Order: sequence, then structure tokens, then C-alpha cells
Amino acid sequence: MDVIGLSRLSISNLVAKEHLYLYGNYDLIMPHFVDQRHIDYDVGERNGLPVHVGHGSFGDVFRIRFTDGRCSDTKICIKEFTEKYGTKTDSIEEARKLLYLSDTGYVPVCFGLVEFKNNVRNENSFGIIQEFIGEGQTLHRFLRQSIDKVSKADWISIAFQLAHGLDKFHDKCILVNDIKANNIVMYTRKQGYRLKYIDFGLASYRTGRNFHPPSEKLARLRHLAPEVRKGCRTSEATDIYSLGCLMRQINVYGNIKDLLLISHMCTRDAPKMRLSAHATKLLIENIVDE
Repeated sequence: MDVIGLSRLSISNLVAKEHLYLYGNYDLIMPHFVDQRHIDYDVGERNGLPVHVGHGSFGDVFRIRFTDGRCSDTKICIKEFTEKYGTKTDSIEEARKLLYLSDTGYVPVCFGLVEFKNNVRNENSFGIIQEFIGEGQTLHRFLRQSIDKVSKADWISIAFQLAHGLDKFHDKCILVNDIKANNIVMYTRKQGYRLKYIDFGLASYRTGRNFHPPSEKLARLRHLAPEVRKGCRTSEATDIYSLGCLMRQINVYGNIKDLLLISHMCTRDAPKMRLSAHATKLLIENIVDE
């Protein structure tokens, strides 16, 4: 190995050790709070309003920048929660998961939290500052806009990354609990299409969780496993079911028979009969692009 290669390896090892020290133990992770005065919103050239890049039941996402020049070479955004969906505890927990999973390469970089004071209502709201990925295009939008632009090899790569990322999460005892196309963002690199999971508001560590919306609403959330829709706790198997639903969606556009077969094995009615994330990854890796 040449000197440059050895130097890079040493630096990589140092970074890995630093990450393990800072974020390797979930129970010790505590995100820091950024002073609201240290962020500024990007505004549109035409309307002068903050650049809005996303919306969900949690609230809204806006493009921002640090006023002191930090991370000037990285696009960042803030995920602002409504008072209803983002208590201080909820915000901290989601940020903790982003930090804990940062070494997987499948989540945005988290830069901290912001607390917005509301002296009138005496109810503060919160936001997570994180990396803004690509142009903010979700997999949901990508599927509908790229039908004639994506090769079969690229579809297989996207499916592999979805399984690989989930395998890494499960290896660290994290359940996503809400895997769907709108919660994954796409971007491009020289090597091709890349993706990251972006929403961990319902994720859990070392345990499953129950959902408590009205039963008729829960029944309509078809990306959730049938046992979850019936009130059972989430598990690795329920994440796999949701992953299988994504594989089925990809197959609609990619027309890959082997991927459709894998989706069937991920969405079996009996949770114990479903594939693991690791097995799913290996099966996708072995698909031959005919």
C-alpha cells in the first residue's frame, strides 16, 4: 500500500473511532441546541419568502444556512415541527437516531436542534437542522418522473440500497416503523443514483411501538404490515413488510421478475416467514441484469 493510501486509511480509522466514541452508545447521545440567531432562512428570488422544500404531518421543511459561515459547502435545511407532532422529547429522540445512524451512510447529517420561543402561547416549538439531500426529490416523485430514464441495473441498485440501509439500521437495533416512498430521498453521484432515509419520527430503539390512530385510518396505511394495522407492535418483520411494498412499487417501473419474487417473500402474511433485511440485500445483490 502506498503512503497516500495508508494515510487515508489512518484518517478513516480515526474518524470511525471518533464516531464510535461520540455516537456509538445510543443511551449517551444528546444532540446540542443551536441558537436561533445562528441560522437564517434562504428566500426565493421572486417572492422573498423562505424556500419551502417539504411538508408532512410533522410540519414543514425549509432551506437554511448558518449565519457564521459554518458548513458553507453543505446544503442544509430545518425540519420544523408543529406543537402537536414535535414535543421537545420527540425532537430530541429523532435527532438522537440520526446521530446514532450517521455512520451507516443512509441518513442525513444532523447538525443539532433549534428551539423556537413562543411567548404569546407559551408553547415552544422545535426543529432539527440536517443535511439537505440533492434537490429534495423523494422516491415517490422519482418513481413517477423517471420511468423512461432509469436502466434495469439502476432499479436493482436502488432496491439494493434500500435493503442495505435497512440491514444497517436493524444491525444497530433501530426500527424505522414508517418505511414508504415519501420518506426516502434520491440524489445522484458519478456512480449513479443514491438514496437516504429521511424520516425517523416514528422510529424506535430496541423495541417496537404501537400506532394509535383511528382503526379506519390505520387500515388505509397499506405500507404498514397487516399485524401493525390490527394494533400489534412493530418489529424487524414489519419493517421488512414495508420494504417489500417498496420493492413491488419499483418492479412496476423496472419490470424485474426476481424483484417481484423478493417482494412476495418480504410481504408474507406470517411475520416469521418474511425475509430478514440481510437476506433481502443478498438476494437483490445476486439479481442478474439480463
